[in-house]
Amino acid sequence: MTTRIITDPTVEPLTLAEVKTHLHEDLSDASNDALITTLIGVARQAAEHKTQRALMLQTLEQTLDAFPAATSKNPMATIVLEMPPVVDVTSVTYTDADGSTVVLSNTLYTLDAAREPAQLVPSYAAGSWPTTQGSIAAVRVRYRAGYSTSATAAVAQAAVPAAIRQWMLLAIGDMYERRTASGERPAVRHDFVDGLLDRYRIWSL
Repeated sequence: MTTRIITDPTVEPLTLAEVKTHLHEDLSDASNDALITTLIGVARQAAEHKTQRALMLQTLEQTLDAFPAATSKNPMATIVLEMPPVVDVTSVTYTDADGSTVVLSNTLYTLDAAREPAQLVPSYAAGSWPTTQGSIAAVRVRYRAGYSTSATAAVAQAAVPAAIRQWMLLAIGDMYERRTASGERPAVRHDFVDGLLDRYRIWSL
C-alpha cells in the first residue's frame, strides 16, 4: 500500500505570530517571515511522518494492487487506512477484471473511523470486495483526514493535540537556530522531545 497527498492542508497547526513569539522575534519585523513560514510547514510534515497522522484537514489517496481477501488473520477483508484521524471516504475506485475503471458505490463498503487507524470493510450487502484486474494500484481509496473539518483556522489549529504543537515549536526553534549549519546533526536531538509524539504514534504501521 502507498498513500499520497491529493490536496494539501490550507492552514498549519501553528500561526506565524505564535511561532515568532516562541522564537523571541519582533512581531513587526517581517524580514524572516518567509523562512519561519516554511519551517512551520516542514515541522508539520515531520510530525505527520513520525506519528503517521494527518494533523490538518487534507485529502489522501491510498492505493492497493487488489482488494484484500478474507483470511483467518483478516476475516473481514479489512483495508486499514494509513493516516488517521479519518474524517470520511470520498471515493473507492478500482480497475475491474475487464480493465474498466469503476467507482464503487458507497453502499458497498463501511468505514469504521472510531478505530485508529480507521478501517474500511465491505458492507453486509456486498459480502465481499469486487474482483480486480490484478494490476499495480488497481484499487484507489480517496479519503479526508485531519483533526478538524472547521473552516475557521483557529478552531482547526486548536484541535491538534498540544503535545504535537509543542513538538513543532521545539523543532522549529532548533531548525531556526541552526538554519546556517550543516545537515549532519538532526534538527531535534533529544529523545525526550520526540517522546512528546509517542502517545500519538501509529505503532502498528
